[in-house]
Amino acid sequence: MRNELFQDLADVDAYDSVWVCSSILHLSKDQLADMLRRISRALKPHGIVYTSFKHGGFEGMRNGRYYTDFTEPTLRGHLTDAAPELAIKQLWMTSGARPEKRDEPWLNVILRKT
Repeated sequence: MRNELFQDLADVDAYDSVWVCSSILHLSKDQLADMLRRISRALKPHGIVYTSFKHGGFEGMRNGRYYTDFTEPTLRGHLTDAAPELAIKQLWMTSGARPEKRDEPWLNVILRKT
């Protein structure tokens, strides 16, 4: 297990899986595209990624933090453009995990490197 900054990920074919729960959603779409390429490069063939985003069309500052939200179609389009070798294996919606955020919809996705 490693814990590092997004921009420091430089490994190649090193990981069976990468868990980026509720974290890369704080990147701009341009930064996210670069990060997805880095994650893909770091994965072994057929490696798995789990990530999640707030559901919606917002991109920018919210409550002092940067967010990039996605809907299913916009996430599919972004993945196709940024890292087409990361295929969606499962995509589902959940509500916020914190009691005060139960009304916030989240988009969860499992990707597999082809």
